[in-house]
Amino acid sequence: MINKILQKYEGYRDYWYPDLKEPNVYISGRDETLDKKCHKLENNLLKKYKEYIPKGWYGFSLGSPIPLDWFKIIDEFLEYLLDLQKSDLISKFEIHQIKLKFGGLRFYVSYSCDDEEMREFIELQIDKLERTLYDSKLVY
Repeated sequence: MINKILQKYEGYRDYWYPDLKEPNVYISGRDETLDKKCHKLENNLLKKYKEYIPKGWYGFSLGSPIPLDWFKIIDEFLEYLLDLQKSDLISKFEIHQIKLKFGGLRFYVSYSCDDEEMREFIELQIDKLERTLYDSKLVY
């Protein structure tokens, strides 16, 4: 499933970090437009999925900058997981943390699944998502 989502954005990179002489360095606050855009998109995810973020967890902490397509990929993948819940293939779906760390996405969710093959499939999808959504320019 994640392959299908990622293929939509293959070759498309809408990066929102500034053109710096040193591409591996970004100082937050250097570009207000960039920070506002990423903050707005993160807030949209928080609002959309707030009922799935249990008390004590912060849900999303993606920061700025990250490629805009990452927000879309995350959103589509979460929709896919919610569809699995609607189909009773998983239950008790919760978002604990989705964050950027060391230039890559970390995706922490919780769910119940009685079907071991389905659980393995979902975990493989999450692993691929984390491995794919990485950029060394985001290590700052």
